[in-house]
Amino acid sequence: MGGLKCPSCSLAYTTKDLRDTRLPRILKCGHTCCEACIRSRASETHVCACPMCKDQQTFPDSSSIQALLLDRYVLASEAANTRQYPTSSRGPNMAPFNLTMISAAKSKEATKKGLAGVLCDECSSCPATCRCDTCPTNFCKKCFDQLHRLGKTMRKHRPIILSAGFASVQTAMCKEHDRLLEFFCKTDSQAICTFCAVMGDHKQHDVVPVIERNRTALQELKPALDEASKPFVGLKRTAKKLEAICNSSEADYVTLVGQVESEFQHLHGLLQLRLQQVLTDIKKITKPTCREFKT
Repeated sequence: MGGLKCPSCSLAYTTKDLRDTRLPRILKCGHTCCEACIRSRASETHVCACPMCKDQQTFPDSSSIQALLLDRYVLASEAANTRQYPTSSRGPNMAPFNLTMISAAKSKEATKKGLAGVLCDECSSCPATCRCDTCPTNFCKKCFDQLHRLGKTMRKHRPIILSAGFASVQTAMCKEHDRLLEFFCKTDSQAICTFCAVMGDHKQHDVVPVIERNRTALQELKPALDEASKPFVGLKRTAKKLEAICNSSEADYVTLVGQVESEFQHLHGLLQLRLQQVLTDIKKITKPTCREFKT
């Protein structure tokens, strides 16, 4: 149970102090309302309309409100909740941890610090935080800014923020000359460095920059990507529909639970009123008999 509340003010009933005005009182209709709301509703006309069923009840004075039966079902429920979920701990009414927000915060923090084990290829001391979209190199922010402000062409380069998906990305180096693989040999279909292209085994081959080869490969893949994106769009639509259904089901569940709790609280109120009436009747019947025996 998520905590019972007054149907008039939507505040939780209290069990801390019997003098507190948010004590749960049972009206003659069987519905429960906090004492403060009953007093407020009956303050001018001495008549209180039940916030649930609109049934009216007259209260000539303040003592008649205090004479209303306390809802022991509500008091017991609140006492149980207080014992099970003390104020210092996370109770059922408190909002659950947002795992998405926590995950996003961790991801943001990781981006600020850089990826563990991936160092800047320029200074080799600071963690890499980005990768140039043109140079096949990992940089820390300081090195990227320093190197890419030197010329007009370099200033066109853009940093790609490294994330967990880039953890395994390492700068591609030529095994023979230990230099960046900046070119692509179309003759042998392999990436090569500057030395390979100018002085090595590939100097007479058809060589193009890696960036140009990547653009060509991307254009070749575009029809396949377009074809693959069609079912992906359909899957995204289906996912949105399923999410809407789940949200609707969750809202329906919360509403249904609230209605069931409200109905059972009303039944408990009626039972308590009936119990009080039966006990009063028994008292009326047995009192004269007791007097006769005493005399």
